[in-house]
Amino acid sequence: MDRNSIKYEPKFVAFLDILGYKSMIDKDKVSSIEIIYKIEKALSGSIEMLKSDFEDKISIKMFSDCFCISFENTSNILQDILPQLAIFQLFLSLEGIFVNGALSKDLHYESDRIIFSKALVKAHNLQEKEKYPRIIIDEGIFDNGERELIFSNEYILKDADNYYFLDYLDLDREPFCSIDADDFIESHKNVILNAVKENFGNSHILAKYRWLSEYHNSRFDCKYNEYDYEKEEIALLSPALKINVPAVFPGFSKS
Repeated sequence: MDRNSIKYEPKFVAFLDILGYKSMIDKDKVSSIEIIYKIEKALSGSIEMLKSDFEDKISIKMFSDCFCISFENTSNILQDILPQLAIFQLFLSLEGIFVNGALSKDLHYESDRIIFSKALVKAHNLQEKEKYPRIIIDEGIFDNGERELIFSNEYILKDADNYYFLDYLDLDREPFCSIDADDFIESHKNVILNAVKENFGNSHILAKYRWLSEYHNSRFDCKYNEYDYEKEEIALLSPALKINVPAVFPGFSKS
């Protein structure tokens, strides 16, 4: 290798952290192998879902409880990056692997041996402040004209705390619109409820799953609205597909 072959250039880079990783690695060998299998399955599934012309534009590397996902400099954030990240996060979630993190952009270099990246550090610094299992978007990486276009995109939601984050569970978008979305959202509900059971008593972790449950329900409400569905049909689907947040996350009570 010579210096001229090193490409240290601006790239979009996401840094993701697995929720509850410490409790995962503390499990017995059989349970740990199952978790490894789920992560590998999610990686394979997400890559399989990506269009063939996307595959050479994305690099996904995992180290400890973190993912570094980088995108080729020619990638378009609307057409390539947000859809790829959404599919990746979706497949992880359906295997019960939830992440929080951030997407940023700056100078980045990686090879089979090293990652040297100002973009990764910026995304990591944002992720460290992140409380919920979502991928937030660094607003500082766009100029004013781009910002309006990006943050009105179908893949982006704005939360109550004014952070913009990736919407991976939009049921009117691929892959949901070409298959039975009910199966996906029911699976998403079940993995959340299973995670709540496993972490019951850990208020710090449960606060994150409460947010996730409310996000889940918001996507149900967006899909199954009274404009497209009869009230009776919504009432029938709701108990099976929505999460009863007050029941799952009880508040104050008298002993």
